[in-house]
Amino acid sequence: MKTIDVLNNIEFKDENDEEELEMVHIFLYLILIDMAAWHNDRGYTMVVTDLISTEEEDISLGRESDAHRTKRGADLRSRHMEPEHREEFKALFNKKYEDIASISRSDNKPRLVVEHGKGMNRHFHVALNFKYRITE
Repeated sequence: MKTIDVLNNIEFKDENDEEELEMVHIFLYLILIDMAAWHNDRGYTMVVTDLISTEEEDISLGRESDAHRTKRGADLRSRHMEPEHREEFKALFNKKYEDIASISRSDNKPRLVVEHGKGMNRHFHVALNFKYRITE
């Protein structure tokens, strides 16, 4: 049986995010490990670009959701992935975790992963359902 240390297959855009990984909701933490293993299996390194934020940061970034502020959201780089892998990633993880996924404002359906941005700003936003908020 092949084993990998998936935590070594995660890079962080900011060193603060590496420290914050242990502060996110446990479900998000475990999902991120699952996602890192998926990345590894396809020859990618998963890059976390944002985890926990403040209200001020959310306002300055124009965020509509409090997912990052309530430790149930993460952003992952997607621009380095082939288009078919991006689609596979979204489909797999949206189906696998639909019972704990955030509800999309556009169609009121569960979506764990959505893709935002263009070019250098292309990224996946990963968010658990509102009921998993951590507010302390």
